[in-house]
Amino acid sequence: PLFRINEYDAGYYLSKALIVSKDPDKPDNYEEQNAGTYRVQVKGKDKLGIQPLPFHDIAVHLQHAEERDEPLPIAIC
Repeated sequence: PLFRINEYDAGYYLSKALIVSKDPDKPDNYEEQNAGTYRVQVKGKDKLGIQPLPFHDIAVHLQHAEERDEPLPIAIC
């Protein structure tokens, strides 16, 4: 079930979800993997959103994927 975490949230969230990502430029380098805790907003039946800040490792991974014009595979744990 989905529910609002905070009274004034704009929508439903998976609060404190662990997200694992890898740098698409270095997919076999385990030193470049990232595991971070993010709030994941449920935007629709098949759509989620997160806000990676530029200094977070996942934002670097996302930038590299965007430069390749590819999606960034992630795992939500």
